[in-house]
Amino acid sequence: MLPVCLSLVWSSSQLQLLFKEEKKPPAAIVVPDVAVTTCEEGWVDLAKSCTSDQASDVCVKIAPPIKLVSWVHMQYQCDFLGGFLPETTDDNRAQIILMLQSYNLLYGETLMYLGARDITHNKIWNWVKNAGEVKDTDTNTNWADDTLPVTSNNKDCLSLNSATTKWVNVDCEDDNIQTQVAYICMKKKVEQKVKGSSGRK
Repeated sequence: MLPVCLSLVWSSSQLQLLFKEEKKPPAAIVVPDVAVTTCEEGWVDLAKSCTSDQASDVCVKIAPPIKLVSWVHMQYQCDFLGGFLPETTDDNRAQIILMLQSYNLLYGETLMYLGARDITHNKIWNWVKNAGEVKDTDTNTNWADDTLPVTSNNKDCLSLNSATTKWVNVDCEDDNIQTQVAYICMKKKVEQKVKGSSGRK
């Protein structure tokens, strides 16, 4: 309560103005620009290609299988599209197997060329794009017929069989290969900037 002296000095309108809550302008909401990783047009997230809920950091381009095409020519095609032959990792192997099994249901037995080679003929397989060594290539059960590949037959490029999901070594330049080949290329996601916004509460 105001002292009597003050209430005599101030008029009622002045008192109302004194105690009236000050109105502040609404605070501005600013959403900054953010960078997101996404697939370029024409490419699809690997996880979405095989109906997986798990996020993936790579994209794939998929088309019906083709025949009489070598590993080298398929690598060139992927390179022309700005991608590379698929490479399996601990994170994406399950998704790639799911995609290949779906391919098998749609088109029958198919080879999917993988981006790995044994160019030194010493049974050490390396990824072409990421330059790392392919894991578990010395395990018989990972290969077709449960047999390690022979290094003297010039079949120095790697593929996966859709029916068995096992590795098959192929001649890198064989354009007369009879098994149809999956048209699948891989590409890293690209970073794109999403413009932010501003407004009032």
